[in-house]
Amino acid sequence: DKKAINLFILSSGLSTIFTIVLLIFFLLFKTTIMSFLNFPEFKILFFIPLTAFIEATINTFHYWFIREKRFSIPSISRTLFYSGMVGTQFLLFFTINEKIIALLTGLIAGQIFSLLFLIITFFKEGNNIFLYINFNRIFKEAKKFKKFPLFSTWNAGINTLARNLPPILLNLFFTKAIVGQFYIAMRLMNIPLNILQSSVSQVFYQRVSELLKNKQPLKQFFNTTILKLGAIIIVPLLIVFFWGESILSYILGDKWKLAGQLTSILVPLYFFRFIISPVSVIFTATGKQHFVLVWQIAYAISTFLCFYIGGNMNVSIQVISSIFSWTSAGFYLIILLLQRKIVLKIPEKIYR
Repeated sequence: DKKAINLFILSSGLSTIFTIVLLIFFLLFKTTIMSFLNFPEFKILFFIPLTAFIEATINTFHYWFIREKRFSIPSISRTLFYSGMVGTQFLLFFTINEKIIALLTGLIAGQIFSLLFLIITFFKEGNNIFLYINFNRIFKEAKKFKKFPLFSTWNAGINTLARNLPPILLNLFFTKAIVGQFYIAMRLMNIPLNILQSSVSQVFYQRVSELLKNKQPLKQFFNTTILKLGAIIIVPLLIVFFWGESILSYILGDKWKLAGQLTSILVPLYFFRFIISPVSVIFTATGKQHFVLVWQIAYAISTFLCFYIGGNMNVSIQVISSIFSWTSAGFYLIILLLQRKIVLKIPEKIYR
């Protein structure tokens, strides 16, 4: 418990340092960033370090509660985040003229709802981090778990970049209306699936860590999890694949018909992402973060090429999205093969 407390403090300290570095980076290169992103308002850029810090703090709390086997807490936290974000954005979108401020305020409001819930729950349960601070132990644990900041930080960063590259690059070649349609399609697919993925990933990580601690094989648990995830998601995504355009047009109106088309096109990507992403923590649990780092870099490059080349060739948004969807599905199959390779190794090799 004392080690965990000091790792908690270490994570918070690293998040603070990263936030400061990010703020300095934006101050030094704000003109270049604004020019590349075709972004009109530079002041909004400085909210990014704030949201990054809050998100990092939320994740730190999540892993604390996962360690305590309190899986419901991170799930409630994520639900509060999405509810607070969408609810605030919806209210502000029709009351203020600056729509980008409405979106940004909603994001921060959702994060604050989530973070406040975690902080209150943490201290309500009698956790007092100040009683166990030991800087010698912090440095010792930092050295022991150095692979996490060396590899996992880059993994998470590149993963976030790859997931946000599509709308950023589309903004260079298409109208804001088309970019908005694509963004809505991604948003509609992301929000429900991300909540489920996060919950499954947390339970899977805790269980794998437990199996490794007891030197038990991972194969059966890994295979069962993959099959269950596939069974959960196959029917909803088949409905979206065949009737996504009709459903969205009926709910939001004909002007969102393109978004409905894009949700159907993106189904292969989200099917494989849903069943593979939650079990990707197998790399972290077994200390094989370097494998997924190489994969993340390759995936980010492929995403960039899909949209950048497609945009320069004046290909339609539907064709670009289809190429992106199936290319991404192929990449997720590759990561599945890497996961199975690790799982099928004899336990002694993993533990050593």
